[in-house]
Amino acid sequence: MQISLPQKVLLLVSLFVFVIFLGIFRLGVASSVFGADSGDIILSYFFAGVPHPPGYPLNTMLGVILTKIIPGATFAFKANFISAVYSAFSISLVFYLLSRVTRNVVIALAASSVLAFTPLFWLYAHFAEVFQLSSVLVLVSVIFLFEWWVSSGKMRLQPLFIATFFFGLGAFHHHTIILLGPAYLYLAVKAKKIIFKKDRFFKLAAAFLAGALPYLYVFWAARRHTPVNWDDPTTVGNFWRLITRADYGSFSATSDLVGITLAERVKQIVWYFLVIRADFTAFGLVLILAGLIYLFLKKRDWFWFFALAVTFTGPFFLFYASFPLVEPFLQGISERFLLINYLVLTILLAFGMLAAVGTAYRLFPRKVFVLFCSGLFLLFPLVLGLTNFPRADLSRFAAGKTLGADVLLSATPPGIIFLQGDTVTFTSQYSFYVDKLGGDSKILMTGRLVYPSYRQQVMREYPDLLFDDNFKSDKVIGLAQAVMGLVDKNFEKYPIYIVEIVPLPDDKVWVQEGALLRLYKKDDLPDASVIQKNIDEKVGGFIFRPGIFDGLYASFFADHFKNIYARIFTRNGFELLSRNRAGSAIPYFRKTLEFESDYLDARLGLGIAYLTLGDCQKAEQNLGQITALDANYIQAWDALSKVYGDCLGDKARGEEFSRKAQDLRERQFGVPIE
Repeated sequence: MQISLPQKVLLLVSLFVFVIFLGIFRLGVASSVFGADSGDIILSYFFAGVPHPPGYPLNTMLGVILTKIIPGATFAFKANFISAVYSAFSISLVFYLLSRVTRNVVIALAASSVLAFTPLFWLYAHFAEVFQLSSVLVLVSVIFLFEWWVSSGKMRLQPLFIATFFFGLGAFHHHTIILLGPAYLYLAVKAKKIIFKKDRFFKLAAAFLAGALPYLYVFWAARRHTPVNWDDPTTVGNFWRLITRADYGSFSATSDLVGITLAERVKQIVWYFLVIRADFTAFGLVLILAGLIYLFLKKRDWFWFFALAVTFTGPFFLFYASFPLVEPFLQGISERFLLINYLVLTILLAFGMLAAVGTAYRLFPRKVFVLFCSGLFLLFPLVLGLTNFPRADLSRFAAGKTLGADVLLSATPPGIIFLQGDTVTFTSQYSFYVDKLGGDSKILMTGRLVYPSYRQQVMREYPDLLFDDNFKSDKVIGLAQAVMGLVDKNFEKYPIYIVEIVPLPDDKVWVQEGALLRLYKKDDLPDASVIQKNIDEKVGGFIFRPGIFDGLYASFFADHFKNIYARIFTRNGFELLSRNRAGSAIPYFRKTLEFESDYLDARLGLGIAYLTLGDCQKAEQNLGQITALDANYIQAWDALSKVYGDCLGDKARGEEFSRKAQDLRERQFGVPIE
């Protein structure tokens, strides 16, 4: 059953595998900023700064070096291409590991290629993030761990120390790698007579802690005070806040986002199996299960190691973290944590292939037949590759650059722009710092203003702004307090913009103009014609065109860009609607529906606009489409009650829909709404 290669030849073949997959991954690399916090990672390479907690110093140092070597038309492309390098290296490492543990290079190639062509892994080979380096560090650790485990008598300890060091590098790079701890601990307990000798245990502990050495970088980087300098870790206190993610949330979703009931957590596990079935296919799941059975029967220690690894990095983590799965962005946030889990699943899948080949060999014991059966499994990744490239290809993705530009172009410079949301914030920062858009505007990360370290950064970066005593304090303050302190001091000097509304005093109001809301005094609020002119000019200057999404697969993060633009156009429509400009609002709602046909808020706005204009049939048609898609959409039932009662003259139907809306309010909010 063995189809193995000499060690030196295997290393050369592994290098060849790296080159081949680097070429494949190169085809889909994004030239623009992608969603979530990818832009923050790219900017950390650009400035050699400190990205969001826990800081990712190893990733940043390598990124700074590699972006100076890699050729590319844009800095974003060079930064994104690093992920292709890491991902291709991971595939070559998986191939090497599987060749060693299965002793079948054909199966190793087939299984590692399956991993490469799963949509999740392939997608992450095309844009900058921190999870791709995690895969490399984990695989190097596991390779040396198994070199030690299978060594005669396990007394050759050098591979164990190397494995422990890389496990430490991985754990300090991204804390979720600790989830592999139970699997590592299992092997440690099995070899307790070797490991838990006093001198060896402390040496292994030192090897693990040596993985934290890259964090020395953040002290140097922080003292440079670049625009990317989270938590300003120039002091021990700030450093501790950085590495513990004190200002950036933990790995558990907060209770205000999602409940923590058992039923809601079980949904996470169901979602996990749906995701891996979609990516590995039903055939792949069968092979994974076969691999588990094979290891249980043949290699019990390996079974427990990989069973613990796959359980804690997949179902257990999602059960514990309980991310809300209510929109594409949050599903994208959740699924990226499964990349380490996919490495383990691939190893199990390879053993499933080995079990199938072994069964065939017992029926027809010829080496050529083993080679033939192993080769058949190469068809599996071939099919995945042909099927999934469109789902992972980001080579034509331009929404990140477009969004950043459109946000900045919605402000008249020099203005103060309060940014919110990872995708909007980091794409806008990239456009501002790298593409030099936005002129002399001041861009601020709204949520971080509550922390003194960031407020000090703002005061250093924008010394021409005015700051009140609360802003200058060394204490955590409220968000509204931080924002309004800046607003009150600088309102007369700069136009002020924001992405999402922050509560204001009664004398001020936010008005949607393009991708941003602009702040006005109520007494100085422009009339409706001026507001419409401002909206038309801002939106008319957008780089965005609905066709930007044509031909692109709607991955979770890519779909999030659609949602952002749908919200922008719809909000401009509602702004005009609130100014009694129903006819002018309709094109904005229609523009949303051109690229996001099921965006119900836009459909609601369209229905209300037609109702305002007296077009009862079109109003009823649009509102009816909403209730057909979502029977719990209260505002649609309210609007329908007016369409029938006031426009169509059917008072009975109008009252029926009004009662429907009232019943929904009572059910959803628990009390009658007067």
